[in-house]
Amino acid sequence: MTKYIQTGDFHIHPMAGQVWYNGETVKIRPKTFELLLLLVEARGELISKQEILREIWDDVSVDEQVVFQSVKELRKVFGDASVIKTVPRKGYAWALAVEPCDQGGQPRQLGHGPRREHTAASGWRLRYMLSAIGGLVLLLVFVMTFFSLNEDKTPPKTGAVIVLPVANSLSDADHRWVRYGAMDHLIHRLPASDTYGVYQAGDVLDVVKRAGITHQLYSRADIARIFAVTGATLVVEVTLAGTPREYQLVYRLHERGGMEKGALLADRVYGGLDQLATIITQKVDRRLVVEDSAYSSDFANEMIATALELIQAEDFSSAEKFLVAATATEPDNIVAKRLLAQALVSQNKSSSARSVLEAGLKQARDKGNRQELLRLNYWAGVDRMRNREWQLGLDFMEQAAIEAEALKDWLYLGYIAEFKGHAQRAMGDLIAAEELYQAAIKHHQVIQCPYGQAQGLLNLARVSLELDEMPNAVELTRAALRIIEDRDLHSLEQAATDWMAVLKAQRSEPAS
Repeated sequence: MTKYIQTGDFHIHPMAGQVWYNGETVKIRPKTFELLLLLVEARGELISKQEILREIWDDVSVDEQVVFQSVKELRKVFGDASVIKTVPRKGYAWALAVEPCDQGGQPRQLGHGPRREHTAASGWRLRYMLSAIGGLVLLLVFVMTFFSLNEDKTPPKTGAVIVLPVANSLSDADHRWVRYGAMDHLIHRLPASDTYGVYQAGDVLDVVKRAGITHQLYSRADIARIFAVTGATLVVEVTLAGTPREYQLVYRLHERGGMEKGALLADRVYGGLDQLATIITQKVDRRLVVEDSAYSSDFANEMIATALELIQAEDFSSAEKFLVAATATEPDNIVAKRLLAQALVSQNKSSSARSVLEAGLKQARDKGNRQELLRLNYWAGVDRMRNREWQLGLDFMEQAAIEAEALKDWLYLGYIAEFKGHAQRAMGDLIAAEELYQAAIKHHQVIQCPYGQAQGLLNLARVSLELDEMPNAVELTRAALRIIEDRDLHSLEQAATDWMAVLKAQRSEPAS
């Protein structure tokens, strides 16, 4: 009876769901194993993505990106991308030879050498050993059950945490920094994970702008808009009140299904924010802890706060003036340098931008500031790509990606993959561009960001058209429009509608 499959130097046990290589078990996810079995049993025949989704992911709603990721995992397990043949837009096929083998052909530690004669004595010893092992197993099960029942089973959140600019009830000059400085401090106290992300200060302001919120106090409708345009799991709203040395932090933790409200008393603003960071972290993922940190926000500067608002209004020239002043008064403020570089790049002032970026990168490296290394490299890459220096742009983006991976900054990983895709597309490598746009969508899916997913689908649609895949281009654009309509992404609506009009016009043109 065939129990094992051999392909290359690997042995597969279909019933056990295991793979061995050189006598050792290879770790592989259950769904990825199912895909491996489907491909291997097809023995080189082409299997479409739709068939793979139907056969393996019939129990959940997923898109083709999950197939792409699982294929990537299998290639990594087998150490060779050629083990799976990809036929663009059609499917996949297994490329290695496949041989069935019975129990005797399995790896040695499973099947085992010559059989020994079974005697009464050996049978008695076997029964004794089995009884002892059985007792130990029962004891182990009891202990594990006891601890399992007393363990907190609350699953970690998925999606994203968004901390809104802090509402400030204190009108004196000493607390003008609070709106953005306190927000930034709280953001940096929240750990990210593999299942959710934390939006950084500049990204939060992009969200507020995208949601069309122009006032400083938030209504229920405003919070609902933020949930609509993002993949947020938790939106944090904070108001600072009280008096110096007797501060009150009133907080609201908004979830899609409700809201938790509370207040904290503290003699220092930062102390209250640290308490709140612990509350939020425990709510999102009880496995994580807020680490001790001497972080001091570079946003605690009134000129930077003003510049941030001007950048959001796309008044980059005015923002530049405030940021030049901020860097002059605080030469060690890396955030001021990065925002100044962003304002300069946005005005196509490349020469000035590169000088500021070079100084900022050196300062960030010297201080070991990975958050700013990520963003400075990113803007250096954007600057190079705006000037069609594609390879240099890719080099900077690669450095940014290293920092983003370390920080689990899923939003910026999505941004970086998108820009790398633009560069590959400009250089004519459409397949590489397609894979990068798919990777961007994947990163945005971690934090459930609809804007990033819709933008990624539009990018893929443009590549499909350039590959003469008109039906695929139309379907991808429709998928993007569905997300835009469902989540009220007005800032993308016009661009997507115009693109669909281009596709319809080209479809109606007679073939030359």
